[in-house]
Amino acid sequence: MITANSLEGVTHMAVRGEMTIYSAAELAALWLPWLTDAQSWQLDLTDVVEMDGAGLQLLLLAHRELNAAGANLQLVAQSPAVEQVLSLCQLTAQFTLPH
Repeated sequence: MITANSLEGVTHMAVRGEMTIYSAAELAALWLPWLTDAQSWQLDLTDVVEMDGAGLQLLLLAHRELNAAGANLQLVAQSPAVEQVLSLCQLTAQFTLPH
């Protein structure tokens, strides 16, 4: 479901599969240890095939917790499913991809 590693103070993480209510608890359990490190995240969501409100809540939780710790969350890639949810919820600007 995720692959993650830490390099030079940045957590590089890729999520594959679903970010839905059916996988939210498992994904949250996998993310929580990485959130306690309080280093910035580069998140690749290219292989997310489906995202719903629960997946969006996890993304917003990570964003909020990292910001509170003085770190940030940057999407480095996203799938059409993620793009659609962010656009629908008018959050595209909050998760702008790097140029």
